[in-house]
Amino acid sequence: MDPPDPVDAEPLPPLEGSEPADGELVVPTAWLRLVFADPVVDESLPGFALRCDDEEIAVSAHPLGDDGRVLILNPGDELPTSSTCDLSWEGPDGPTSLVFDVTPSRPI
Repeated sequence: MDPPDPVDAEPLPPLEGSEPADGELVVPTAWLRLVFADPVVDESLPGFALRCDDEEIAVSAHPLGDDGRVLILNPGDELPTSSTCDLSWEGPDGPTSLVFDVTPSRPI
């Protein structure tokens, strides 16, 4: 069975906050936390794409909490060290992205 196509996913509400924030530095094992202005519908969950440098990284989205506004995104693999990553999705006004960097090496 093929994974859902992000192009077919419902647009997500406006982003209110994220960890990491745009431009921040994360460790290779980081999960991403996104907070949206309105509840996220299930049809939007497959709508994320993650690229680190030129490598596509599988990512799964999981609702957190009762209000439906917070998602945790779990990359399928560790993020490549010393890379720049771009998490993208379809927002209410078109393509949206969050760009962050990954530390040069994994902390001990």
